[in-house]
Amino acid sequence: MLYELSKSPLLCELIGAANGAILILVGMTSSSSENVRAAELANQTLSNLEGCDNNVREMAQNGRLQPLLTRLVEGTTNILILLCTNCCSCSEDVYRSS
Repeated sequence: MLYELSKSPLLCELIGAANGAILILVGMTSSSSENVRAAELANQTLSNLEGCDNNVREMAQNGRLQPLLTRLVEGTTNILILLCTNCCSCSEDVYRSS
């Protein structure tokens, strides 16, 4: 059902904003899950969520870097500045917590 909801651009932002949603989906795709269908749906859901910049940043923070790299290579100058700024602030947060 989450996959179906993620097809709506408006709902993509809401799904990504849910605490831990992207983390769980990334975990489902990267584990050797016994339920292959659930892993496939999680992957497809994450692909749908890539339309939102905040979701791309969250995915990168949780180890799914391809959407961020694609945006950096193909994005406009404004998108590049926004994503780089977000990445820098993430790095500062990691540095402070260690």
